[in-house]
Amino acid sequence: MIAQPHHDPQESPQPLSARGAPTVLRIALGGQLRKLRQRLGISREAAGESIRASHAKISRLELGQVGFKERDIRDLLTLYRVIDPDERERFLALA
Repeated sequence: MIAQPHHDPQESPQPLSARGAPTVLRIALGGQLRKLRQRLGISREAAGESIRASHAKISRLELGQVGFKERDIRDLLTLYRVIDPDERERFLALA
């Protein structure tokens, strides 16, 4: 007889993001930040330096493969010249 895994009906299933898969919001945030970076002609290397990270991390962030730290979003928005407080909050709400 095959043992069935224990399932507590009050436990909610783990979201995909908890297992490392990109979420829609992370992908959307990353895509918007990539557009801002490209519009200003800022390299991934320069963006990475602004958040104390590598160009590869910027790529992973922009693809939604990893989560953002609030500090990193704020620093990138400053680099990308997003100064309007309401617009900054809209970006932060996606994180």
